[in-house]
Amino acid sequence: MTNLLANSAPMIRTILFEDNQKFRNSLGKYLASSGQIFLSAAFPNAENALKHYREIKPDVVLMDINLPGKSGIEAMTEIKTAHPEAKVLMLTIFNDEDKIFQSLCNGANGYALKETEDDAEDADILTAITNVAKDGGGYISPAIAAKTIKFFQHPEVNKHPEFEGLTTRQLEVLDLLSQGKSRKMIASNLIIAQETVNDHIKEIYRRLEVNSAIEAVRKAVGMGLIRF
Repeated sequence: MTNLLANSAPMIRTILFEDNQKFRNSLGKYLASSGQIFLSAAFPNAENALKHYREIKPDVVLMDINLPGKSGIEAMTEIKTAHPEAKVLMLTIFNDEDKIFQSLCNGANGYALKETEDDAEDADILTAITNVAKDGGGYISPAIAAKTIKFFQHPEVNKHPEFEGLTTRQLEVLDLLSQGKSRKMIASNLIIAQETVNDHIKEIYRRLEVNSAIEAVRKAVGMGLIRF
Protein backbone atom coordinates (compact mmCIF):
# COMPACT_ATOMS: atom_id res chain seq x y z
CA MET A 1 0.00 0.00 0.00
CA THR A 2 1.17 3.50 -0.82
CA ASN A 3 -0.08 6.38 1.32
CA LEU A 4 0.07 9.84 -0.20
CA LEU A 5 -0.33 12.64 2.34
CA ALA A 6 -0.96 16.31 1.80
CA ASN A 7 -0.62 19.35 4.03
CA SER A 8 -4.23 20.43 3.65
CA ALA A 9 -7.44 18.51 3.12
CA PRO A 10 -8.58 18.68 -0.52
CA MET A 11 -12.15 19.00 -1.67
CA ILE A 12 -12.43 15.48 -3.14
CA ARG A 13 -10.78 12.51 -1.39
CA THR A 14 -10.08 9.42 -3.48
CA ILE A 15 -8.55 5.98 -3.12
CA LEU A 16 -7.04 4.02 -6.00
CA PHE A 17 -6.90 0.31 -6.78
CA GLU A 18 -4.26 -0.09 -9.50
CA ASP A 19 -1.60 -2.76 -10.01
CA ASN A 20 0.80 -0.57 -12.03
CA GLN A 21 3.14 1.17 -9.60
CA LYS A 22 4.21 3.85 -12.09
CA PHE A 23 0.61 4.82 -12.72
CA ARG A 24 -0.18 4.86 -8.98
CA ASN A 25 2.69 7.24 -8.31
CA SER A 26 1.97 9.37 -11.38
CA LEU A 27 -1.71 9.74 -10.53
CA GLY A 28 -0.97 10.72 -6.93
CA LYS A 29 1.34 13.54 -8.08
CA TYR A 30 -1.04 14.64 -10.81
CA LEU A 31 -4.07 14.83 -8.52
CA ALA A 32 -2.05 16.70 -5.88
CA SER A 33 -1.06 19.30 -8.50
CA SER A 34 -4.73 19.89 -9.36
CA GLY A 35 -5.43 21.48 -5.99
CA GLN A 36 -8.94 19.96 -6.02
CA ILE A 37 -8.47 16.21 -5.65
CA PHE A 38 -6.41 14.23 -3.15
CA LEU A 39 -5.37 10.60 -3.38
CA SER A 40 -5.68 9.36 0.21
CA ALA A 41 -4.29 5.88 -0.48
CA ALA A 42 -3.41 3.54 -3.34
CA PHE A 43 -3.41 -0.24 -3.40
CA PRO A 44 -1.87 -2.74 -5.87
CA ASN A 45 -4.88 -5.07 -5.77
CA ALA A 46 -8.52 -5.14 -4.68
CA GLU A 47 -8.45 -8.13 -2.33
CA ASN A 48 -9.47 -5.98 0.66
CA ALA A 49 -11.27 -3.25 -1.29
CA LEU A 50 -14.39 -3.21 0.89
CA LYS A 51 -12.32 -3.06 4.09
CA HIS A 52 -10.23 -0.17 2.73
CA TYR A 53 -13.35 1.68 1.62
CA ARG A 54 -14.93 1.39 5.06
CA GLU A 55 -11.74 2.52 6.81
CA ILE A 56 -11.02 5.53 4.58
CA LYS A 57 -14.54 6.53 3.48
CA PRO A 58 -13.40 8.34 0.31
CA ASP A 59 -15.58 10.57 -1.84
CA VAL A 60 -14.65 8.60 -4.96
CA VAL A 61 -13.11 5.16 -5.50
CA LEU A 62 -10.83 4.86 -8.54
CA MET A 63 -10.88 1.25 -9.68
CA ASP A 64 -8.74 -0.22 -12.45
CA ILE A 65 -10.85 -2.76 -14.29
CA ASN A 66 -8.06 -5.32 -14.81
CA LEU A 67 -6.47 -6.31 -11.51
CA PRO A 68 -4.65 -9.47 -10.40
CA GLY A 69 -6.77 -11.78 -8.27
CA LYS A 70 -10.10 -10.10 -7.57
CA SER A 71 -11.07 -8.07 -10.65
CA GLY A 72 -12.00 -4.41 -10.50
CA ILE A 73 -15.56 -5.26 -11.49
CA GLU A 74 -15.86 -7.79 -8.64
CA ALA A 75 -14.46 -5.31 -6.13
CA MET A 76 -16.68 -2.50 -7.38
CA THR A 77 -19.77 -4.72 -7.14
CA GLU A 78 -18.80 -5.76 -3.61
CA ILE A 79 -18.44 -2.13 -2.51
CA LYS A 80 -21.66 -0.98 -4.19
CA THR A 81 -23.66 -3.90 -2.76
CA ALA A 82 -22.56 -3.10 0.80
CA HIS A 83 -22.62 0.69 0.28
CA PRO A 84 -24.96 1.76 -2.56
CA GLU A 85 -24.03 5.40 -1.92
CA ALA A 86 -20.37 4.74 -2.82
CA LYS A 87 -19.05 6.56 -5.90
CA VAL A 88 -16.89 4.27 -8.04
CA LEU A 89 -15.09 5.36 -11.21
CA MET A 90 -13.68 2.58 -13.38
CA LEU A 91 -10.32 3.20 -15.10
CA THR A 92 -8.68 1.29 -17.94
CA ILE A 93 -6.56 1.71 -21.05
CA PHE A 94 -8.60 -0.98 -22.76
CA ASN A 95 -11.62 -0.09 -24.90
CA ASP A 96 -13.33 -3.33 -23.89
CA GLU A 97 -17.05 -3.16 -24.70
CA ASP A 98 -18.05 -6.20 -22.62
CA LYS A 99 -16.32 -4.86 -19.52
CA ILE A 100 -17.72 -1.36 -20.02
CA PHE A 101 -21.22 -2.81 -20.17
CA GLN A 102 -20.68 -5.11 -17.20
CA SER A 103 -19.21 -2.32 -15.06
CA LEU A 104 -22.04 0.12 -15.69
CA CYS A 105 -24.76 -2.50 -15.25
CA ASN A 106 -23.21 -3.53 -11.93
CA GLY A 107 -23.48 0.01 -10.62
CA ALA A 108 -20.30 1.89 -11.59
CA ASN A 109 -20.78 5.66 -11.51
CA GLY A 110 -18.49 6.24 -14.44
CA TYR A 111 -15.91 4.87 -16.83
CA ALA A 112 -12.79 6.74 -17.96
CA LEU A 113 -9.95 5.73 -20.23
CA LYS A 114 -6.33 6.13 -19.18
CA GLU A 115 -4.16 7.52 -21.98
CA THR A 116 -1.23 5.24 -21.10
CA GLU A 117 -0.47 2.61 -18.49
CA ASP A 118 2.31 4.67 -16.89
CA ASP A 119 1.30 8.33 -17.25
CA ALA A 120 -1.71 9.75 -15.40
CA GLU A 121 -1.59 13.28 -16.82
CA ASP A 122 -4.95 13.14 -18.50
CA ALA A 123 -7.57 15.86 -18.05
CA ASP A 124 -10.25 13.24 -18.69
CA ILE A 125 -9.56 11.67 -15.30
CA LEU A 126 -9.84 15.00 -13.48
CA THR A 127 -13.16 15.76 -15.17
CA ALA A 128 -14.41 12.24 -14.48
CA ILE A 129 -13.58 12.37 -10.76
CA THR A 130 -15.15 15.82 -10.36
CA ASN A 131 -18.36 14.75 -12.11
CA VAL A 132 -18.69 11.46 -10.23
CA ALA A 133 -18.16 13.20 -6.88
CA LYS A 134 -21.22 15.41 -7.41
CA ASP A 135 -24.62 14.37 -6.07
CA GLY A 136 -26.27 12.37 -8.83
CA GLY A 137 -23.17 12.73 -10.96
CA GLY A 138 -21.63 10.26 -13.35
CA TYR A 139 -19.18 10.14 -16.22
CA ILE A 140 -18.61 8.24 -19.44
CA SER A 141 -15.47 9.08 -21.39
CA PRO A 142 -16.47 10.66 -24.73
CA ALA A 143 -14.08 8.26 -26.46
CA ILE A 144 -16.17 5.27 -25.40
CA ALA A 145 -19.65 6.80 -25.02
CA ALA A 146 -20.92 5.53 -28.37
CA LYS A 147 -19.66 2.00 -27.68
CA THR A 148 -21.36 2.00 -24.29
CA ILE A 149 -24.62 3.33 -25.63
CA LYS A 150 -25.13 0.58 -28.19
CA PHE A 151 -25.28 -2.02 -25.41
CA PHE A 152 -28.40 -0.35 -24.08
CA GLN A 153 -30.13 -0.13 -27.44
CA HIS A 154 -32.96 -2.46 -28.26
CA PRO A 155 -33.79 -2.47 -32.00
CA GLU A 156 -37.44 -3.27 -31.39
CA VAL A 157 -38.03 -0.47 -28.91
CA ASN A 158 -38.33 2.99 -30.43
CA LYS A 159 -40.52 4.79 -27.96
CA HIS A 160 -42.21 4.30 -24.61
CA PRO A 161 -45.49 6.05 -23.71
CA GLU A 162 -44.51 6.74 -20.10
CA PHE A 163 -41.70 9.05 -21.27
CA GLU A 164 -43.70 11.20 -23.71
CA GLY A 165 -43.72 13.98 -21.10
CA LEU A 166 -40.01 14.73 -21.68
CA THR A 167 -39.58 18.01 -23.51
CA THR A 168 -37.42 18.51 -26.59
CA ARG A 169 -34.89 20.43 -24.49
CA GLN A 170 -34.74 17.65 -21.90
CA LEU A 171 -34.08 15.12 -24.67
CA GLU A 172 -31.26 17.36 -25.93
CA VAL A 173 -29.75 17.44 -22.44
CA LEU A 174 -30.08 13.64 -22.19
CA ASP A 175 -28.38 13.21 -25.54
CA LEU A 176 -25.42 15.34 -24.45
CA LEU A 177 -25.22 13.48 -21.13
CA SER A 178 -25.00 10.22 -23.08
CA GLN A 179 -21.97 11.63 -24.92
CA GLY A 180 -20.16 12.09 -21.61
CA LYS A 181 -20.43 15.88 -21.57
CA SER A 182 -20.31 17.76 -18.27
CA ARG A 183 -23.05 20.14 -17.17
CA LYS A 184 -20.83 23.09 -18.05
CA MET A 185 -20.26 21.70 -21.54
CA ILE A 186 -23.99 21.06 -21.99
CA ALA A 187 -24.74 24.65 -21.03
CA SER A 188 -22.21 25.88 -23.59
CA ASN A 189 -23.50 23.59 -26.34
CA LEU A 190 -27.14 24.61 -25.80
CA ILE A 191 -26.29 28.26 -25.04
CA ILE A 192 -28.14 28.22 -21.73
CA ALA A 193 -27.14 28.87 -18.11
CA GLN A 194 -25.61 26.01 -16.13
CA GLU A 195 -28.33 26.50 -13.51
CA THR A 196 -30.89 25.84 -16.24
CA VAL A 197 -29.07 22.64 -17.16
CA ASN A 198 -29.20 21.59 -13.51
CA ASP A 199 -32.95 22.22 -13.44
CA HIS A 200 -33.47 20.15 -16.61
CA ILE A 201 -31.41 17.28 -15.19
CA LYS A 202 -33.36 17.29 -11.92
CA GLU A 203 -36.61 17.11 -13.86
CA ILE A 204 -35.24 14.33 -16.11
CA TYR A 205 -34.29 12.33 -13.02
CA ARG A 206 -37.76 12.84 -11.56
CA ARG A 207 -39.59 11.79 -14.72
CA LEU A 208 -37.37 8.78 -15.39
CA GLU A 209 -37.35 7.87 -11.68
CA VAL A 210 -33.57 7.65 -11.48
CA ASN A 211 -30.89 9.21 -9.28
CA SER A 212 -27.87 9.68 -11.55
CA ALA A 213 -26.79 10.58 -15.06
CA ILE A 214 -25.64 7.02 -15.74
CA GLU A 215 -29.04 5.63 -14.74
CA ALA A 216 -30.85 8.27 -16.80
CA VAL A 217 -28.85 7.50 -19.94
CA ARG A 218 -29.18 3.75 -19.41
CA LYS A 219 -32.95 3.94 -18.99
CA ALA A 220 -33.52 6.47 -21.78
CA VAL A 221 -31.50 4.50 -24.31
CA GLY A 222 -33.12 1.24 -23.27
CA MET A 223 -36.50 2.81 -23.96
CA GLY A 224 -35.39 4.23 -27.30
CA LEU A 225 -35.54 7.89 -26.22
CA ILE A 226 -31.99 8.54 -27.41
CA ARG A 227 -29.79 6.44 -29.68
CA PHE A 228 -26.51 6.60 -31.55
